[in-house]
Amino acid sequence: MKDHLYSTSDLHKGYDELLHKFIQNPKVDDRNFDLAVWYHDTGHTAAAVSFYIRTAERTSDRLLQYECLLRASMCFNAQGSRGNSVKGLLQHAVALFPERPEAYFFLSRYYEQEGEWFDSYTLASIGVSTSDDHPALRTDVGYPGKFGTIFEKAVSAWWCGLCDESIKLFKELITEYPLDKLHRDAVENNLRRLNVWDDSYSDKKNLGELRTPETFSSNMKTVDDEIRNMDRDLIVYKKETGTKLKVTFPKSNKIERNYSEAFQDIFVLLATNGKRNGTFVEVGTGYSVYGNNTYLLEKEFDWNGISLDVVEEFVDRYNHNRTSKGLLKDATTVDYSELFKASGLPENIDYLQLDCEPPSVTYKALENIPFDEYKFAVITYEHDYYSDSDKIYRTLSRKLLTNNGYKLIVGNVSPREGVIFEDWWVHPDLVDIDRLKDITMTESDEVVANSLFLEKSNNIPNWKSTEYPTLEITTTIPKNGCAVDCAFCPQRVLVQSYNGKKSLTFDEFKTVIDKLPREIRITFAGFTEPWLHKECTDMLLYAHSQGHKITVFTTGIGMNPEDVDRLKDIPYAGDPNGGFVLHLPDQEMIAKHPITEKYLKVLDKFAEHAGSIQNFRLMSMGELHEKVRDIFPQPGESAMWSRAGNLNREVILKPELLNLTDRFRSIYHGPEPHTCGCEEKLYHNVLLPNGDVSLCCMDYGLEQILGNLFESEYDDIMPKPFSCFDLCNYCENAVKPELTKENL
Repeated sequence: MKDHLYSTSDLHKGYDELLHKFIQNPKVDDRNFDLAVWYHDTGHTAAAVSFYIRTAERTSDRLLQYECLLRASMCFNAQGSRGNSVKGLLQHAVALFPERPEAYFFLSRYYEQEGEWFDSYTLASIGVSTSDDHPALRTDVGYPGKFGTIFEKAVSAWWCGLCDESIKLFKELITEYPLDKLHRDAVENNLRRLNVWDDSYSDKKNLGELRTPETFSSNMKTVDDEIRNMDRDLIVYKKETGTKLKVTFPKSNKIERNYSEAFQDIFVLLATNGKRNGTFVEVGTGYSVYGNNTYLLEKEFDWNGISLDVVEEFVDRYNHNRTSKGLLKDATTVDYSELFKASGLPENIDYLQLDCEPPSVTYKALENIPFDEYKFAVITYEHDYYSDSDKIYRTLSRKLLTNNGYKLIVGNVSPREGVIFEDWWVHPDLVDIDRLKDITMTESDEVVANSLFLEKSNNIPNWKSTEYPTLEITTTIPKNGCAVDCAFCPQRVLVQSYNGKKSLTFDEFKTVIDKLPREIRITFAGFTEPWLHKECTDMLLYAHSQGHKITVFTTGIGMNPEDVDRLKDIPYAGDPNGGFVLHLPDQEMIAKHPITEKYLKVLDKFAEHAGSIQNFRLMSMGELHEKVRDIFPQPGESAMWSRAGNLNREVILKPELLNLTDRFRSIYHGPEPHTCGCEEKLYHNVLLPNGDVSLCCMDYGLEQILGNLFESEYDDIMPKPFSCFDLCNYCENAVKPELTKENL
């Protein structure tokens, strides 16, 4: 097939832009599809499915319908335990476009994973008979090419008793198709187990095709793409997460993150004592950033060098993203002496990486290095012991390097348990070995790399004790309080207690959101109506674009109909205390909504979209006001409480409450310490416009200020689990701390 029209990274643009285009005309196919892919890329698979289905239902483009079905199946597959949904969507895709191969491949793989071998074999057989010569899909759906379907046929054929056909297909794959590493390793292992492997299959003519860029790079076109995928796939050091490095060297405290698959970059810097302006030779370029061993050295420590690979696209991308030089060279035959001289490298080079595929090729490259002319301070050698069926190249490489004067520092390195793939060496003439004594491990059967470099931490963030950590946003606190001034809302207490700036700026809001872990749910409610701030919609869209779950409690006062259009397609989180809750005016005017013509238009717009807004709910303090009864049905009434005693204080300041004291409940638990019994526990906090964070939505008197997010980090101001506060003794949701611990 031809190249995809665009990669998913092309769609990974600002959410506001995509949503704005969608709102302008929500019936346009492309705009629905672009939003679906954005949600898919950012991990919001439920919302992505919704928009894929919207697109498929609305478009007359059969190819786009087909692609939406494939991508929706990908979303359900990622969610797990949705096998029937995955199968149903793929079956629909086959019926819709039976001449294309992708759906057959995925459906055959689905049946293979379920152990339904005859169904898998049947689908793969049909898929193999289709042509790959079709118009390109818009995005990469993960179809590797015809060899992927042949592989599924070969596997299922074996289990169906068609052993000769299975062997024939595996041989065909290894000799006639450019396989990616995953499939090549699997095919080789299968042929070896069946005792039909021929060493001629490893001839040089196949080596340049062991990694196909069409398969591995289509969703990693940019540096940001590579970093995003790396954070998903690899265990790395990231200062922002609170993890700490065990090792230190000059400027180690300045490192924000590393990039290697198994901390090779940190090992090199430790061995060279944080050297600046070092030199490297990278044999096996691979990705320019993702799992790359030299990106940190170059980016933060000003190293330079050369990188070799046999895949042209890897080299091209390396030269696009890096300042060092990528070269299209065969590591097993290149004249390194001439290459090093031409590249201006010194006789003592700081770092040599050897990482080719399969292990036999890496060893050939090692044999080709002119160790009699050049020394390397540090060498990381990938022997891929876990996938080396002969189990010989680790031994051979150790003998060669030892004979050339190198000392093994860490053997049998693994990026994760069960994947022993690498040895780390240094030359005693160039490295102070005493510096490495704390990590030297040469006799271990396996050394998982992160255990060498990351501190074991029991410092789980306090807010992790709940599944629903939440930060409410108080966008503004006007001088006289909220314009709605609900009788049951302690606005006088709030205004008397707050002496900070009136409104949160959009830039300040973004600063706070950028500090927060993505698990923190953002609720637009706070101590006043959030849309009294003219930029509240922009704030909500920004928080959503950064990956946070969103909930809303609003009267709609301050909104325009355009705000509703911009907000209606956000996938609002559900309970506890979630959804999009619209507080409607009541006939008694307990909540004093200014019911203007503009406000009624806003309510009309909400009514228009009520069926499509996720987790949309209504509430009122009593019988609906006569002006809105023809817009919405009567919602149920909510029980009123004293807001942890703050309404009792409000009675003194708001005389109308004297006639309503029988309409809200109060409680006092006594003097024994109490803590929060809500599902959010102590982590449903409220941001104020001046950056202060109040303990919870009951704290209108602002008695429990935890800290300030303009000045501090979120984790640093969160209280310890089961902490007790005086406020809790007056709250209907409070419990004794031992009861909460028992629930845990």
